[in-house]
Amino acid sequence: MKGPATLAVIAVLTAACGSGGDAVPSPLSPALSAPVPPRPSSAQILVGQQVQAMLVGHGSQDSFELTASSTGTLVVRVTWGPQALIALRVGAHWVAQTSSSPLIARVEVIAGEKYQLGVADGAAWDYGDFVLPYSLTTTIEAPTPRLR
Repeated sequence: MKGPATLAVIAVLTAACGSGGDAVPSPLSPALSAPVPPRPSSAQILVGQQVQAMLVGHGSQDSFELTASSTGTLVVRVTWGPQALIALRVGAHWVAQTSSSPLIARVEVIAGEKYQLGVADGAAWDYGDFVLPYSLTTTIEAPTPRLR
């Protein structure tokens, strides 16, 4: 009895699955809301240059490389429209994080040295769509004389 029952099940499954010819099922592709342009790993920027950029997706981060044009205090200012948690990195250190625009950080720099800056979504764990246009500007303030 097992033989005819097994054959009947195989026949039903074969009919349900199709002829089993050479057809290959097409892979499913995720739906994208908008194309995301590729970003350079570290864009070169100049002191005094205003950079308009956009973070797309939670956990996203933009990186910039800046060569200090003089010795002094590098002032980095990031501004954005809607409320969002933004973090700023200078070198390997996250130096500031806030949900209120503007974010301003100061760090001592030496003329001719290269510095890595990063602007990131500070709420990588959040869900939902995240698209945040922002502006980044830099200036260098002259060093203050030391009192003896």
